[in-house]
Amino acid sequence: MKQSTPLPFFLVVDDGAFPKVHGHHGQPIPFSAYETILRLAEKFNMRIPICFTMGYLDLGRRCGDIEPLSYGTKLLKFIEKHEDRIEFAEHGLYHRFGNTTFEYFNDHSQEGLGEAEQKQKITTIKNIFKDLGREFPTLQVPPAHGWQPGVTDRLYAQVGVKDIVSYRFRKHILRPLDLVRPKRLLKALSSYAYIWPDSQHLNFFPRVSMGILANDINPHGGFLAAKVKRYILPGPYIFRRLLHRTPQPFAVHSYMTHIANFAGPDAFEFWAGLLSYVQNSDRLVLAHDHKEAKALYQALPDSLKLLSGSSPANVGLT
Repeated sequence: MKQSTPLPFFLVVDDGAFPKVHGHHGQPIPFSAYETILRLAEKFNMRIPICFTMGYLDLGRRCGDIEPLSYGTKLLKFIEKHEDRIEFAEHGLYHRFGNTTFEYFNDHSQEGLGEAEQKQKITTIKNIFKDLGREFPTLQVPPAHGWQPGVTDRLYAQVGVKDIVSYRFRKHILRPLDLVRPKRLLKALSSYAYIWPDSQHLNFFPRVSMGILANDINPHGGFLAAKVKRYILPGPYIFRRLLHRTPQPFAVHSYMTHIANFAGPDAFEFWAGLLSYVQNSDRLVLAHDHKEAKALYQALPDSLKLLSGSSPANVGLT
């Protein structure tokens, strides 16, 4: 199917202030990752949101059970100096819920924290921002994309958040055994495990993965670049089914990345190459900040958007 409408492309970076790739575990994330994002923002005239997990910037030790980032003070000064290029967004308190990476709601098990516990966490985040002399950001990305409609979004609206950027759907996990069980394979490829509705309290904007793992600390090479293009460009039917579980191309506000993805020595060249590719594409349009990404997405026809109630069969280019 020929694509006539350019699709928006924008980056939003998760896990800001993580000391290591998986919080306290894995390879350390150097300060240079933030410098790489700044260089990219300057080169492409962008303002890139970094979504910070605030327990790691709790310099006043309100949380007590989480060690603040060792270069937290330096990072905060860096962000303040370069707020014309880096937007400070919010990404939860701990990025964990029990032994999972969720914070408020686990869509796999359909279990969430009670409203009182969610409110306590968000109030703690609000107080950390107050300690730092900052207003609560207006942009929020839920840890692991888990938010409870009518609860999490309402509580965030009460502290000044305006926009939530998250997954619209959670895919069924494809297991090797599914490949020899046609009914299970068909279900996995033709439906979603969970679909989030629009928020009644915040402006909801969908995102999807671009195929780069959270622990890929040095993305590089032509193979990975080709893989990313499969995610961001409408491709052959089989790729759309496997990657997004839909036969149709669709638009999103932005694509998910993680702070670790900017940490390695080859990261700048990789991301600069990808952004140059987007900039020169007639099938994509590069958004320069969150405001422009919102406007580009909102201007699209509903047939292109991942709307509430979307299914793999009824979203995409017409």
